[in-house]
Amino acid sequence: FQCSHVCLSSGEEEERRILLCLRSTYGFGLEFLPHLLPQVNKAHGSLFRYHRMKRDSTNTATNLLPGTSHKAHHTIPYIHNKPFGIYPRFYATPLDIAPKMQQGVFEPLSTVVCASATLKSNNSFNYWNHRTGAAYVPPERILCREFESPFPYHQNLLLAIPNDIPMPDSRDFQPAVEEAVIELIEAAKGRIHYCASKGAIGMLTKGRTLALFTSYESLRSACEHAREVLAPKGIMVLRQGEDDRFRLLETFKSVSSSVLFATDSFWEGVDVPGESLSQVIIAKLPFSVPTDPIFAARSEALLKRGGNPFMDLSLPEAVIKFRQGFGRLMRKSTDRGVVTVLDRRIIEKRYGSIFLNSIPKTKFCHSSLQEVLEAVEKTTALKKEKEINEHER
Repeated sequence: FQCSHVCLSSGEEEERRILLCLRSTYGFGLEFLPHLLPQVNKAHGSLFRYHRMKRDSTNTATNLLPGTSHKAHHTIPYIHNKPFGIYPRFYATPLDIAPKMQQGVFEPLSTVVCASATLKSNNSFNYWNHRTGAAYVPPERILCREFESPFPYHQNLLLAIPNDIPMPDSRDFQPAVEEAVIELIEAAKGRIHYCASKGAIGMLTKGRTLALFTSYESLRSACEHAREVLAPKGIMVLRQGEDDRFRLLETFKSVSSSVLFATDSFWEGVDVPGESLSQVIIAKLPFSVPTDPIFAARSEALLKRGGNPFMDLSLPEAVIKFRQGFGRLMRKSTDRGVVTVLDRRIIEKRYGSIFLNSIPKTKFCHSSLQEVLEAVEKTTALKKEKEINEHER
């Protein structure tokens, strides 16, 4: 939910106006003043005044959060000034959607089919069932089934993990990632189609890489460094936020020597089949930031119920998002390429096996960055003459 117009202002009267807007629109009361105003100040160094609020925003808030004004403790109010946005936005997110889903969907409907490639975490549907309210349903009503993917992951996909990248908590991690990303992009060569009778058909291309990050700061820094190195070599470097999402993807698909640096929503819902994408780089395991207001509120609620925020929330969410990022590469059975993970925790931490067990069996390379680069180059290399001739026949 966002305001349609915002301008900078300050003073006690403006604080009062903000509170009135929040209360009338989302049901926030005075108890949220200590939490909201510091966020406002942090976002822009001053307070914000609404000129008007969109009526549909109010209606949406009313429909999605019934009774918010009476049950404000069931919502998470926060302000987010997205790096790629113009205005800060006021949000109200349910603390737990399970009761609403159970009462509004699973209980009144006789049959509900929920299908996705990423419902499981740690070989179990438990996290998803509890998160969505399906766990409230009597066990005899629930039927959980998993159907194997028809894609030949074990033949067409290489999972590569360099063992000499610094750990994420090291100050050397970001510089190492930036250098590794550039080398990996250059290693992902295109294919020259050729045959004995006709010779070369087409051109050698480089790039064709989707680099996924977990923070905008890391994304910006890596993208700027890559652009300095790769642009002179004829590789177009695209970055999330510099253009509309749809146009970015269309450019990425149509320009053979291009790479896309992205975060957040690009971990899911990106469909680039064929040779436009031959490599996905995952810079870091996608754990939520502890200071994220939604994660912090849900972690606190878990602690109060005697749960473990890391095992019951942070890890399952990260595994699901990792599976989504991994799934960007193979969009049809003939796709092939490499998923490179630059976070050694996936091997060296005990919980890393949960990430690895959540994805299909693939070819595997856990070695030095230099050997990983050679494996990437080999996997994305030119088609052999025999393969081309057989295809033509």
